[in-house]
Formats: sequence, structure tokens, C-alpha cells
Amino acid sequence: MPPFVEIIKKAWTVSSPEPLSFVCATVLAITGMFQTSLFKNFLDALPKENLTNASLLFQETPLSFFWTLCALFIVTHVSRGNLFIALKKRFQEKTSKNKFFPSFSLLVQTGWKTLLLETLFLFIFLGIFIIISLPLFIATKNNPSVVSSLLALSLPVFFLCGIVIFFIKQYTLFYFLFSSIRLRASIELAGRLFSRFTAQSFLFGLFSFLVVILFTFFLNLVILGTVAFVQAILSSFNENVVVLFVSFFALLWFTVFYNALWLVFFQTLAAPKETLLQEKETALTENDATKIPSI
Repeated sequence: MPPFVEIIKKAWTVSSPEPLSFVCATVLAITGMFQTSLFKNFLDALPKENLTNASLLFQETPLSFFWTLCALFIVTHVSRGNLFIALKKRFQEKTSKNKFFPSFSLLVQTGWKTLLLETLFLFIFLGIFIIISLPLFIATKNNPSVVSSLLALSLPVFFLCGIVIFFIKQYTLFYFLFSSIRLRASIELAGRLFSRFTAQSFLFGLFSFLVVILFTFFLNLVILGTVAFVQAILSSFNENVVVLFVSFFALLWFTVFYNALWLVFFQTLAAPKETLLQEKETALTENDATKIPSI
């Protein structure tokens, strides 16, 4: 079982404000809030009968919406990759005396690597979706009576494939960003790591999901308390501004903390036990592809 308490402690120590992580987390928080608002406004603007018809939904969707999603996809993943570089810097400062200052060229290279990886796995995910959905489309035209049975079989397979792809993508990203090995080798190492620690990966995935739920719950409580407090002080105020202000700064911190959790978990799996026991004294070997470099 993953050492959840130790993972939380290590992630907590690097969640304090730092220029690069602050900038990346700010971008991620803004894009996340913008995506939520964008999808909400888009669905509200569509006629309700189009929501159940895929072809009509596609026809009614403006081209600008897709371009906006593409821009958000690029900005989000470039920022996320560089956030991991910032977290690497914080971890290195905690575990060794060597200071690490990411250069502009490294940030650009990290952005391209992250974008390439995310795009590749997006196409892999879409390919699997098409393969699994193809029998459903065929059955809809030729034999509608078996659609419900095929759907009951397809959904668990699609869900399981999506989870496996997600974990391999996460591990591949760390190998690809923090070492000089190529993308193919990173995928191979990520697949090997996931197959070796499948149970631990699923447990941590469930744990991270519960963390998100708890954060959402407590954030709602904080928002309600803040609104009530401001309402008691001021006779007239804009409630949406208060909600936006509290949500933004909460998401800002949680973005850093949540990504740090994944980084610490990967380090726990990828680093050998003897290195983990001595991590306060020595840094991890940089050129060993079976370990996470320099964290």
C-alpha cells in the first residue's frame, strides 16, 4: 500500500508559493475556471433536443468553440509540464544542496514535450473509443435490440482502458520530462512501472479522487462562510465576485498540491528502497532510466 501520510507530507512541503509554480498554477486555475464557464454557457445556449443527438450537437457547435478548446488544451498542458519542472526544483532544494534554476529554453522544451505527449495519448484514447464504439454504431442500424447489451459490456471496458491509459500517461510524462530518454522508451518504462505496481496505482488513483472530493466539499463550505461573513459586514455586495475570489486562490494552492501528490507518488514507485531511505543525504542518480532523475 502506498505511504499516503508520507506522500501528503512531502507534497505539503513544496506547496508554498514560489515564482514559477505560482505562475503555472495561476494559468492552470484560470484555464480551469474558464473551461467550466465555457462548457456551461455552451450547453445552456444549445436547444435541449440537440443534447441527445450527436450529429445535431456537432452541427450546432460553432468552429470558434473548437479553436478555443484547442487553445485551452495547449495552454493547460504547457503550464502543467512547467509546473512539474517548478516542483522538481523545490524537491531538489529539499533533498540536496544543489540549486536548480530552469532556463527559458528548458521551459520551452518542457512545454513541447508535454504537448507532444498529451496529444499522442489523446489520439490513443480516441482510437480506443472508436474501436469500442464501432460495434454500437453498427448495431444501432442493423440490430437495435442488442444495443443495451453491447453498451453494458462496452462501458466497463472503456472505463478500465481509460484508467490504464491515464496512469501510463502520468508515468510517461515524468520519465519524459525528467530524463534524456526518448518518448518510446518513456512509454515502455511507464508501462513496466504500472504493470509492477498496478494495485498501488489504483489505490492512489482512488485516494487522489477522494482528495478532490474533500477539497470540493471544504471549498464550498469556505465559500458559503465567506459569503455569509461579507454579507454581515456589507449591506450590498456582488456575491459572484466573492465566490470567484475565494475559488481562484483555493484552486491556485490545490493545483500545486495535487500535482505534487502525483510527483511524490511516482518518486515513491520509481526510486529504489535504499535511495528512499537515504533521500535526505543523497540525490537520485540522474542518468538511470529506471529511476526518477534528480528529485
